[in-house]
Amino acid sequence: MAREKIERKIAVILATDVVGYSKHMEANESETIHNLRACEGILTGLFAKHDGRLFNTGGDSFLAEFPSAVSAVECAVEFQKAIDERNSSDNVSVKLEFRIGINSGDVVKEKENLLGDGVNIAARLEALAQTNGITVSKVIYDFVKGKTNYEFNDLGLRKVKQNEFHAYDLLLQKSQKRKIKKTKNKLFPVTAIIFFALVLIAGVSTYTSMFLGSNTESELMKDSSPVIMVAPFKVVSTGEENSDMGRAMTESMISVLSQFNGIIVISSNASFQAEKNSMSDDELINRFGVDHVVRGSVQFAGEQGRLSVELAELATQKVSWTKRLDFQKADLFLAQDKVGQEILKELQINLTGSIQGSNWATDFKDFELYTTFLNWRLEWRKQNKESHIKAQKLLNEILASDVGEHMKVGLSAWQLLQKITLGLSTDKDRDLSELETKVNEAFQIFQALEREEGYVLKTITGLYLFNLSCEDAQKYITKALSYGGSSDTLSAAGRVYARCGSPEKAINSLKKSLVLDPLDVGWLKTQNLIAFMHLNGDSDKAREFMKSKINATDMPGSILLYFAHLELTDGNKSAAEMYFDRATSAGYDLTDFKNVYEIKNDENSVMKSLISLGIEDN
Repeated sequence: MAREKIERKIAVILATDVVGYSKHMEANESETIHNLRACEGILTGLFAKHDGRLFNTGGDSFLAEFPSAVSAVECAVEFQKAIDERNSSDNVSVKLEFRIGINSGDVVKEKENLLGDGVNIAARLEALAQTNGITVSKVIYDFVKGKTNYEFNDLGLRKVKQNEFHAYDLLLQKSQKRKIKKTKNKLFPVTAIIFFALVLIAGVSTYTSMFLGSNTESELMKDSSPVIMVAPFKVVSTGEENSDMGRAMTESMISVLSQFNGIIVISSNASFQAEKNSMSDDELINRFGVDHVVRGSVQFAGEQGRLSVELAELATQKVSWTKRLDFQKADLFLAQDKVGQEILKELQINLTGSIQGSNWATDFKDFELYTTFLNWRLEWRKQNKESHIKAQKLLNEILASDVGEHMKVGLSAWQLLQKITLGLSTDKDRDLSELETKVNEAFQIFQALEREEGYVLKTITGLYLFNLSCEDAQKYITKALSYGGSSDTLSAAGRVYARCGSPEKAINSLKKSLVLDPLDVGWLKTQNLIAFMHLNGDSDKAREFMKSKINATDMPGSILLYFAHLELTDGNKSAAEMYFDRATSAGYDLTDFKNVYEIKNDENSVMKSLISLGIEDN
């Protein structure tokens, strides 16, 4: 079935979401949902009044496009005033508050959805906004400053992830006037100066000399996600109409690859600047942290075209994938989208381990659904309440699809397991009963398919929730390993061995897991390995293993908590407090932390350290 061509346009985007939604859900789920629906009714009514179109929603977040900047701003102001009035009533059981960001820019229309930097910057502005506030980009400010009577506060130039933008607060009240200071990052050395666009790394952006005309080197604090650069496409053609085609093709490829949250895709501006400066592969690695580069060219002979693309790993100079595709000139972007999806699938399979990745690629024949699944997996692996809610939204999309029943039941079981272990169940007995049913059903289906996932699921749920004996747990995990021993199964085996009193076996299993999955996006397996080293009395080995990694921008709170304990044990209180602060900012689940580190009570040495630093048992 032929797909629609890529459609681009300039749009005004309004992004809004609920402040502290997960905390409201934890406190009172049903009342939060009831009040959210009421607020959504106010919002959609105002969208209709101001000709706005809702094009995406994530439950507590909403994205809409407007025909003009003035319409979007007027809608935002009326909504915040309506919410303020609603919250002043004593009859409102849960008083939800919102942040709003508004931007205008280039977007890609994908069916009824909109994608691209125009949308991304609106979301960044929303995150920058104050509670009950509205923050707009300079382009919106320039559009409305002479057409409205609102007062604005200039926040200056902001750099967030790959986006750089000038921001303004719309002041609904004088008390909202603020000055955002340039803060010193107490977590990292001053050399982590923010790099423009090349580092879409959580928590840190970097701004490089490449854009400043300086020779100053920047130190990159890398996270666990691989960095991909799409080199500018080469176009060989005699027609003048193709002069801008290389940039359009590069941006289109970036848009496709950016669908997967497990990789970092460098912006097109950065790619073209790197080409202009004739940067070598070593420079891309050392200065910008690039792991893989996509290079491509297209040649035209009349209306016939040939697209050639390769994916190379820079560190080894190895070309891991190539593709050549012939097409008609009118179908250029359809051909490029197809190639882009094949590149992304190759990356996804490599990042998840060849055995599992290949199985999953077969399970999810639809490319977008496969990407949704992998994004669910990334959120689930973060092991915290906020990500659990995001994972549930992604899982709902999967459950509504025609994917096989084995995946639906298996993923639902993993999601329910996490709901219970994170303490989110409102009726734990009911959820435990449902989980046991789903686990048994998934086990039978995967057993018939001769796949490892069912054995892993039954082992982990049984060991932690259903009093499965260590003897049976090790029997099941051994069977799972016999089906090929994927990275995830080796990681699960490590938890089994640690739980059953064999930390050295657990360490060996995790090391094998990381050989298959060296990037360990999200650090979940690394987190387990550090815990197993602790249980084996190898804290020095844990320090050495994390020496070059501990300052990564997406380091999970669980690892940082352990390092806070190590520093406090060594008498380095200031360093311990620094790690503890980072852990608090990163987020963690103390129940899961205790499970992994086999902490039974507060007399444990790790817990004593954390309690002295101010941790509260959740």
